[in-house]
Amino acid sequence: MKEIIENVQRTIRNWWVGVVVGILSICLGIYCCTIPAETFTGLSVMFEVFFFAAAVLELFFAISNSGSYRGWGWALAGGIIDFILGVLLLMAPPAAAGGVMVLLLAFWLIFRAVWGIGASVELSSMGVRGWGWWLVLSILTMCLAIWFLYNPLVGAGVIVWIFATALIVYGCFRIGIGLRLNRIRKDVKEIRNNLENGMDE
Repeated sequence: MKEIIENVQRTIRNWWVGVVVGILSICLGIYCCTIPAETFTGLSVMFEVFFFAAAVLELFFAISNSGSYRGWGWALAGGIIDFILGVLLLMAPPAAAGGVMVLLLAFWLIFRAVWGIGASVELSSMGVRGWGWWLVLSILTMCLAIWFLYNPLVGAGVIVWIFATALIVYGCFRIGIGLRLNRIRKDVKEIRNNLENGMDE
């Protein structure tokens, strides 16, 4: 029993990573709402920073939990994809940065939607309440990404607003999962303390 508890604690000890990624995503989404008239060339710089920062956090989470979290491969893949997207945006010619960014963001949203669906199913298997909301949000994100792919020439202002909303929704999703994991961490810690106190008696 003690070994199981220690394994769970190792798995969720970095719960804060998802919260940080979520906060970054929400901040970026809100910032996009405040500058709808900016060109995609200017926005691409911010997305590069976001992708690189998210990549570092995701890779850290995956590597630190590789031996105890069965879904660490998704986090690893997410970190690698974020890094690749950042590099592709960095290498895109300024004149084509807008079009490239729309397509890259669409593929990024698709991957994150698939990840979100998988995470929702895992939360369901753990008996975590509210998993259905995360599933619905992930499906909506998938629909948005497909819409981006089929309408790459949609007006810049519309894309900024829609993508900003998607970033905020995704950020809420990551923060929600992080806080849930933190709650589980506290419960597990309390159970472990009770077990150790019982053994001492």
